[in-house]
Amino acid sequence: MYTSANNGEEVLTFPIVPKEIPEICDEWTHDVIEGYSHSMTVIGRRGRKSLTLELLLPVDGFGKGRYRNIDSAAVSGEKYIEFWQKWGEKKVPMRLVISRGSETLLNIAYVVDSLKWNYSKIQDIEATVEISEYIFEEDPTEEEEETVYSYSVVKLSYGGKSFTVRGILVNGSYLVPVREVLETCGYTVEYDAGEKAIYWKKGSSKTLYTAEFKLIDSVSYSYVREMAKAVGMSVEWDADSKTFVLED
Repeated sequence: MYTSANNGEEVLTFPIVPKEIPEICDEWTHDVIEGYSHSMTVIGRRGRKSLTLELLLPVDGFGKGRYRNIDSAAVSGEKYIEFWQKWGEKKVPMRLVISRGSETLLNIAYVVDSLKWNYSKIQDIEATVEISEYIFEEDPTEEEEETVYSYSVVKLSYGGKSFTVRGILVNGSYLVPVREVLETCGYTVEYDAGEKAIYWKKGSSKTLYTAEFKLIDSVSYSYVREMAKAVGMSVEWDADSKTFVLED
């Protein structure tokens, strides 16, 4: 169970998952027309999903030794509060993903309607977060909604150093997460939610990312060769090590 913002610029995994999946409220907007002898319902569109997260967020020592279901959290509980406050003030929708094994139970963009939190007796944060779904102006097509992607580990090399990313195999070619790859190669990457565009720079010059990209689970993915071409890098395939070799 994790939350992210601005095309994966910031990602936080919840340290303690609630025992029960939060109740999800789906609403529809129907119209009722009163006739002479009976009423008629005109079926409307689905409204926004909404749910309430009841969370325990360890602070001092990040929960190590205090809770049976975690050894320690990656970040302190205050970081989650700062996350919601920061992106809320920036007016940027966030994303919530709840999964069970390889099955995704919920994946929605959302905004925070109410954030209530306090320190418990042992100084950990107890938070109640009421959220509602954010529906983008352009809804995905039925084909995009039904697409099931096959994830795979992709090996890359840059400057003589190798690294791996979680890529997607599509029709024999690999899509890789743009931000993760470029930042590993020393680039700075920014995502503009208003423009739905990616900008990159290496040095002082900020440039629009011109390669096609797909937003999948709030992360931008591009084909390896198209990504490299967009930022002026070359790419070769090393068949022996099964590695994409990137060079400036």
